[in-house]
Amino acid sequence: MTEAPDPAAGPATDAPPSGADAPGRPTCVCGYDRHHLMVSAEPKYGGWRGFWVIFMGVSAVPLRVDYRCRVCQQVFDSTDDPGALNRTM
Repeated sequence: MTEAPDPAAGPATDAPPSGADAPGRPTCVCGYDRHHLMVSAEPKYGGWRGFWVIFMGVSAVPLRVDYRCRVCQQVFDSTDDPGALNRTM
């Protein structure tokens, strides 16, 4: 006989935790972390990379990605990790 799932354990999802569920992750004042729907990843290019992206439509790897909340407009986290930068292209 199988046991019923414990409702206090919360829903079983594969989504990354956000806000108060993820201690240690940077959040905006609204409580959203970088994986939340209301957070946008903004790639930052430098020098000629920006020129090629803006004027020529060429894909380039950004130098840094900033995470901005769409509600409070706060930039609360950034990364220069090559794995994360390649995912933004």
